[in-house]
Amino acid sequence: MHQYFSPSVAMHRFISVTFSLLVFIGLQAGVQTGGRRFERSIERHFVSLLTVRNGMDWGSWAQREFCPSGTYAAGFSLMVEDLHIFSDNTALNGIRLHCTSLFKGSEHDSVIQSNVGSWGQWTKIKWCPSGFLKAFQLRVESPQGIKDDTAANNISRRHKDDSQTMYKLISLLAVFGPYVIAGGRFERTISRPFRSLLRVHNGMRWGSWAQKEMCPTGMYATGFSLKVADMWESLLVGDNTALNGIRLHCINPSKSSSGPYEDYATVQSDVGSWGKWSDIKWCSSGFLTTFQLRVEPYKGIMDDTAANNIRFNCSGNTEMLQGSGMSWGEWGEWSETCGGKGICGIETMVEQPQGVGDDTALNDMRMYCCD
Repeated sequence: MHQYFSPSVAMHRFISVTFSLLVFIGLQAGVQTGGRRFERSIERHFVSLLTVRNGMDWGSWAQREFCPSGTYAAGFSLMVEDLHIFSDNTALNGIRLHCTSLFKGSEHDSVIQSNVGSWGQWTKIKWCPSGFLKAFQLRVESPQGIKDDTAANNISRRHKDDSQTMYKLISLLAVFGPYVIAGGRFERTISRPFRSLLRVHNGMRWGSWAQKEMCPTGMYATGFSLKVADMWESLLVGDNTALNGIRLHCINPSKSSSGPYEDYATVQSDVGSWGKWSDIKWCSSGFLTTFQLRVEPYKGIMDDTAANNIRFNCSGNTEMLQGSGMSWGEWGEWSETCGGKGICGIETMVEQPQGVGDDTALNDMRMYCCD
């Protein structure tokens, strides 16, 4: 008996083989061709560890990330949130190191980062005029009691040639931080009580569970957006990761009961390193109450993508929202329906970048429901 393959399936098989070949030679090609994808390793040998003593203790240490072998950090960029006068400020949310070799310029850099916060925009890269970064200094705000805490605000790095560069940002002690205004930031909490936990049974198991993230108290998820690596990006990097992340967009039902929504909070758990965020899909009324995940099973020597897309049902009607993810794999069974008003939190399982190995990014997720 001959098995029928549709054109889309045949194309996927062809791309899978192509990806497998690219991954196989990626260790050599990534360094020698000046491509944007390099081998990364958390086990690269190091001779010293630099620390500062004024950092704060909120949060937990993430996995370390190293420049590819033979390259060193010659530049950096920051993820910084703009100033909010009447709502919560987080200031410095993340840092990226831009790594080059002695023999190649900045146009051949690779980019690494450890865990980053959820807010802000990435700045332009600050490059050493020559040499590599060799020391750093951190600007930190001390605990403010009942006022708004920002922790890390800025970083200064000294170059190998002893010149210094500073990315300057305005830091304001926001007295009104704990309060919420329309269109501003909302206070988040990971300790918000929940009524039920929604799971599906077709998720893959590469990666680890990240910290859950909850909508602010009194708010519920009414919309979502996806971070998806499309076909063209996948061809450029030599690996397909499909669905990389999901954001929940939460509203306060006492302020608005139907879209379009202007005042909402956005929460996300861990996300993959590839893809772009889609537009928000909103329930016309009500909240997200149940979900279904599209997952590609293990492909052996072929390219694995794990989670590809997601669907949600909205409360109060028969409306079903489907994300704009990829189409590999099959839809699994629906999760149970929320006990409580609606979905109020998310937790994701994400595989960290594998270097020359096969990346899958988002593998599975859980949703929390609140009264």
